[in-house]
Amino acid sequence: MHPSEHTFISPWVLRGEPCVKDSRVPTAALYALNVERGLGSGGVAALYPGLSQDVVKDALTLERHLRQAAKVVATTGPRQPTQGH
Repeated sequence: MHPSEHTFISPWVLRGEPCVKDSRVPTAALYALNVERGLGSGGVAALYPGLSQDVVKDALTLERHLRQAAKVVATTGPRQPTQGH
């Protein structure tokens, strides 16, 4: 499954954690460097020579979307199926 241009999710790679395509670099690791360490996408890319700044930006965008969705589910609960569908 490819949730964005430069990322993938596979149950056989890091137990299904989202990763950068063609690598085992978890998007969460890039997000942590960005948010917790204050590195911009260029700074994060400099730590991973095989990743371009565009790839890092794409991974950070995916991770933000996933975390926002998790917050919504945590506060509202999972969606319930509607009857008749």
